[in-house]
Amino acid sequence: MDPSFSDHSGDSQPSSSRDRGQEVDLEIVRRLDQLWPAVSSPEAGKPAELRTIGKYQLQRIVGGGSFGVVYLAIDSVLDRPVALKLPRLEVLLDEGKRARFAVEAETAASLEHPGIVRVYEAGLAGPEPFIAMAYGDGPNLAEWMAANSNAHSWQALAALVAEIALAVDYAHQHGVLHRDLKPANILMVQRTSPVALRLQQELASLGRLPMLTDFGLARFLGEEGVDTRSSVLLGTPLYVAPEQLIRSRSKLQDLPTPALDIYSLGVILFELLTGQMPLDGDDYLQVIESVRGQTPAKLRTLRPDLPKSLETICAKCLEKQPEHRYQTAAELAEDLERSIHDSSIEGRLPSVRQRAAVWVTAPQRVRWAGWYAIAWHSIVALWMGLALAVVPLKVSLGPGEWADLAFRYGYGLLFSFSLVFFFGWWTVKEKRWAIYCGFLLSLGKMLAYTNAVFLKPLSFYAFTRVFEDVPAYSVADRFLFLTCIALQVFFYGCAIAADRKHGVCG
Repeated sequence: MDPSFSDHSGDSQPSSSRDRGQEVDLEIVRRLDQLWPAVSSPEAGKPAELRTIGKYQLQRIVGGGSFGVVYLAIDSVLDRPVALKLPRLEVLLDEGKRARFAVEAETAASLEHPGIVRVYEAGLAGPEPFIAMAYGDGPNLAEWMAANSNAHSWQALAALVAEIALAVDYAHQHGVLHRDLKPANILMVQRTSPVALRLQQELASLGRLPMLTDFGLARFLGEEGVDTRSSVLLGTPLYVAPEQLIRSRSKLQDLPTPALDIYSLGVILFELLTGQMPLDGDDYLQVIESVRGQTPAKLRTLRPDLPKSLETICAKCLEKQPEHRYQTAAELAEDLERSIHDSSIEGRLPSVRQRAAVWVTAPQRVRWAGWYAIAWHSIVALWMGLALAVVPLKVSLGPGEWADLAFRYGYGLLFSFSLVFFFGWWTVKEKRWAIYCGFLLSLGKMLAYTNAVFLKPLSFYAFTRVFEDVPAYSVADRFLFLTCIALQVFFYGCAIAADRKHGVCG
């Protein structure tokens, strides 16, 4: 697939326009990567301007998210601390981002769960919108990990992820996907009632319990038009599921599913247990490419003391294909509990047959088919040309035989090969008509070569006469062409399957 993570907006553009747009996207990412340290969240603890927003008196900055800055404020009516989120200046000036800020308020306010930060009030109509939330006097999970590295057992850390997973599952049951799960968006607070009651002992050893916050990139299940660019550029691609980084022309593929958040939970689990990321890179582009295409590190390569069941759980969360992950966050929490209590887990990694089916229908098979057809026919054309050049050195041919030989070579090169190159090139450009035409042409050529192998030698008889004393040529003459064309039929078949599943082509 193209190194692009744009949404449907580019689907109707010509290939050249899309390519130029992708180059612009990549350049934007490079520049953002250079500027990122300078525009990251404001330093926690920085004093706020002494001002009042409605009934809230700002005290100090405690953090920042994708769309706003979070302040500790005092509710002057109820005399209680609150976390007051105010939009950044660029959000106020952009109608789309301001609408997204409102959606965050609406989304978070619809969720009442002990593992999710509660929204008290949202003022969206005035010149300065705000969201007033319960104030959690504690670090986020990233800060907590930095201060408590290697301080807790793997059972306690797995229980922590199970507790987060149950809060995520509650949001999913209410039709809400977080889409930006990462340690910075999970607060570690002093609350006394864990949701995972059967893991209460392990959770008690942590001293604090997690609470989800920052629903700025949340989406509703089944909602079309997923803003993939926001989740990558404003979120953190290390925690983003691979399918959010792959452009697709299929609206069905772009519908958000719980698998997005389950992948992020797997990354958090891996990071908690090892202190490292399952995939990494030196900059945004490398991270994106590794998340899309590289196999995550195995948990027990870094922590051999961990049980095999926990490695299986983590690997299942980090599967590239959404359908191979846990279908609900509750299933993940249940398997974590089983692993902690040394019971048999329910989750299983994909079988060889399932992985083969994924490989066959992977989106990149479309380009593979085109490049393969072009590559091996180019080699054959070169080989035929060289063979033609040495014919006079070994065989004496009359004018009529030379004319017949030249006609056969020219016919094969101009008609058969040119069609292969034409369809192959437009297959690389992801044109659906080229895939089907290339498949039919390849099937016809395979039938012709099958006839040549089992009934009579290939029609280039002069070459056979030149190399009849070379055993390798006999094998090539009868079987090499047939094998290569059979592979071409196979790759075009994979391309058709990939397009039908992912809607790759236009």
